[in-house]
Amino acid sequence: MGTMARRVALVTPFAWSQPHDVNEHVAGLARELRLRGNDVTVLAPSNRARELAAGRRALATGADAELIALGPAVPISRLSRMGVPVGVRTNLAVALGSGRYDIVHGFEPGLPSLSYLALRDTNALTVATFFSAERLAYPPARTRRERLLGRIDALLATSSSRSASTSSLRLRNGISSCSNGARRSDRCFVRSSRS
Repeated sequence: MGTMARRVALVTPFAWSQPHDVNEHVAGLARELRLRGNDVTVLAPSNRARELAAGRRALATGADAELIALGPAVPISRLSRMGVPVGVRTNLAVALGSGRYDIVHGFEPGLPSLSYLALRDTNALTVATFFSAERLAYPPARTRRERLLGRIDALLATSSSRSASTSSLRLRNGISSCSNGARRSDRCFVRSSRS
């Protein structure tokens, strides 16, 4: 019996144009999911003019793309007071609306970032992966944090210690753990009962 292909958005808060451990994980997961027949788009900031121009074209035409650069990267941290620029938020909303994604997977949503906004605002099934346990306390306001957690259908941790850090979080469908690295990315897919 064959599996049904899914439309998956992988959202990273880190500039795709710069090397980063999270982006390497995202690229490996995207590659493995594509090999399994899924339609995968990476939504990310970038500082490369070519990627930004291609992202604008994809958003304007609604064309499928492996990468949609939503805007220039801005420095972020858990304590940042600077939000995601309005134009980038709009591009994210357009990408989520026109992408018809079955699953939106946000990486490090414990930052004021594209990942946080994508998980909060999408109507698709949601998956969140945390690489850093200290980012689990974002957003700092309890009501906003609960709103985000209420939207997450599956929470993935990249190590058993991070998984233990998430065990106190109340999610609709529980917590799963996955190993870091593309070779094991098939272990990162979780079924959800949310309709």
